[in-house]
Amino acid sequence: MLLVFSVSCDVKGGELQEYLVDKSAQPEFLSLDVATSIFDVSKTELTPEEKEIYKSLRKLNIVMLRANQPNFTEEKETVSDILKGEDFEELMSFNSNDMKGKLYYIGDEDSIDEVVIYGYNKEDGFALVRILGDNFKIENMGKLVQILQSSQVNGNPLKPLQDFFGEKKDSIPQ
Repeated sequence: MLLVFSVSCDVKGGELQEYLVDKSAQPEFLSLDVATSIFDVSKTELTPEEKEIYKSLRKLNIVMLRANQPNFTEEKETVSDILKGEDFEELMSFNSNDMKGKLYYIGDEDSIDEVVIYGYNKEDGFALVRILGDNFKIENMGKLVQILQSSQVNGNPLKPLQDFFGEKKDSIPQ
């Protein structure tokens, strides 16, 4: 067990991986692991470039915590500390009246292995989204979003994330 722990810490983003695994087992966190197979692009006309972009995406890990949880402030600080580590490069930050967030990546700009989106607000809580890929290019991020939006989604596995920060707060378990 100790060997696995020390090996995982040596991997870039290992501390974040450990955090995601640990919190996904805790009942106060909402956790989603989304395989790319849920995005059915077979009926979407994609150019060869778009097919390559889609194939570079492997998996999404999502962890969310409501602001009304007693450990919210502590967990928010823990996530911020992890993302300040040397493994992560900040790509951009966003700030609106009620929402703040940052976009990070691991790898170099021409070959990104992991993208992390961290967003929060004081009323709803925080969401941490980890996107795993192979040789993903940052300039393809917008195209990837368009591809996923045009795909047929098998079920709606991202609904909890949409609801978490959306207007349908009645449908979200507290």
